[in-house]
Amino acid sequence: MKRIISLLLILLMAFALFSCGEGKRPEQTSAPEQTSAQTEKTPVTEDTSVPETKDDAEYAELEAGYPAEAPFLWKVQSENGGLLYMLGTIHVGDERNAEAVERFKPFLDRCGVLAVECDTVAFQNDYAAMMKYVSGFMYKDGTKLKDHLSPELYEKLVAVAKELGFYSAMFENFDLSFWSQTLEQQTLDYYTDLSPDSGVDVLLMNYAKDREYEVREIESVEAQNEMFQSFSDELYQILIGDSLEDPEETAKQTVDLYELYVKGDEEIFDLLTEEVDEETLAKYTEKQIALYDDYNKKMLDDRNLGMRDKAIEYLKNGDKVFYAVGLAHYVGDAGLISLLEDAGYTVTRVGSK
Repeated sequence: MKRIISLLLILLMAFALFSCGEGKRPEQTSAPEQTSAQTEKTPVTEDTSVPETKDDAEYAELEAGYPAEAPFLWKVQSENGGLLYMLGTIHVGDERNAEAVERFKPFLDRCGVLAVECDTVAFQNDYAAMMKYVSGFMYKDGTKLKDHLSPELYEKLVAVAKELGFYSAMFENFDLSFWSQTLEQQTLDYYTDLSPDSGVDVLLMNYAKDREYEVREIESVEAQNEMFQSFSDELYQILIGDSLEDPEETAKQTVDLYELYVKGDEEIFDLLTEEVDEETLAKYTEKQIALYDDYNKKMLDDRNLGMRDKAIEYLKNGDKVFYAVGLAHYVGDAGLISLLEDAGYTVTRVGSK
C-alpha cells in the first residue's frame, strides 16, 4: 500500500476557489504595519508587453543555466518540432513560487501555450459553472452529513471544523468528498502560510492570460468532480478519520514536502513513492487497504495515462507547450516520465548535468 499523497500535490482543487476559513491559528500575527515611506512607494505593475523572441542557442543557454536548486522542470522533443517543457507543481505555495515562476517565464514565452490540469482562473470567473460544481457536492436524497458518519467521527469533524474556523451549518448538506477536501485545505490554511493563490499553476495561468497565450486544459473541473464522486462513503470516512488524527502534523508534512519542492531536492521523490510502514498498515483492514489502493490508482495511475496521451498528442502535432501538472504525476514506474520513455521519447531534466 502506497502512502496517501496530499491532494495539494496532485490535484488542482477547485475547492480553493470557495474555501471559507476565518484565518490563522490565534498565535499567528498579522503582517507588520507599513511605514509611511513604504506606503508611498509607486505600485509595481505587471509587465504585459510581448517578450522578445530568442533563438535556439539562447534557449539552450537558459536551459543550461537553470539551477538545480529549483522546482523540477523536464524537456521532451519530437522529430517534427514538437516541444514540451514539463513542470512538476504543488498547488499551494508562498512568495518563493513567484520567484520560481520568473525562471519558468522564458520557457513559457517560447511556447506561447500553457497546459494545466484545469483552468481554475476561468472557472472562478464563471459563476454559473461554479454554482453547478458546488451543487454537485450536495446531498440530493434528504440526508445530512451526520447520516454518513459514525456519531463519534461526526462530532470530531464538526469540532475540528469549528476550531479551524470553516464550519457552517450549510455544510451539513455537503457530502463526504467535499468535507475531505475542504478539511485538508483548511487545515493547511490554519497551520501554515501556504496558499492556493500562490500556487505555481495559478501564477502561470495569470501570466499566460495577461499575455493572451493559449491555456489548454489537460483534464477539467468537471472530470475531477466525477472522480471525487466515484469514491465510496467508506473510503471518505477513512480519509477524514486519518486527517483528524493530528491535523497540525498533516499540515507540517505538506510544508516539509514544499520545502523540498522549491529547492529541487530529489528526496521528495522518495517520499512520494514510499510504502506505508508495517506499524501504520496494521491499523487498516484488508478492505480498507483495498479502498486506499483503488483511491491511489484513480488519483494517480489512471490519470497519468490520460496526461501521457495528451502530452504525446501535443508532440505528434508538433506543438510547443509548457505543460504543468502535479509533481506526483511524474514519479515512479507509472509516472509520466516512465510512461513517455516507454513510448519512445527522451525526457531530460532541464539544467541537470
